[in-house]
Amino acid sequence: AEERQRKQKRAVSLEELFEQYQTGEIPELRLVIKADVQGSLEPIISTLEDLEEGDIGVNILHADTGNITESDVMLASASQAIVIGFNVDADSAARRMADTEGISIRTYNIIYRLTEDIEKALKGMLEPEEEKVVIGKAQVL
Repeated sequence: AEERQRKQKRAVSLEELFEQYQTGEIPELRLVIKADVQGSLEPIISTLEDLEEGDIGVNILHADTGNITESDVMLASASQAIVIGFNVDADSAARRMADTEGISIRTYNIIYRLTEDIEKALKGMLEPEEEKVVIGKAQVL
């Protein structure tokens, strides 16, 4: 039964969380942030804490240095959060768990891009992650 519940979970993405904010289900954007060094982490945190759009704010649940691990994904899953990485990679076990739990892991190399995406998510203008799906083929004669 527990396995079935996991498979029924929908992926938590920035776009879906924004829809939940608009309907009042969740009043904030919850984030788990990982960065390569403390010197990068501090300006990211201070910039994100200042972001607010209407009644929607940013809640940083956990911020630390190092690669994205399974425990980060578990925290994000339990609290309906997004995992954000800056100049770090996700462990292969963490990626597998994120896929299983339906958690979005977004990684960035430029602080501006990171804050811009979060700002767009708060405003509801974030471009959806594109996934190509072939639904048919045609041959024109």
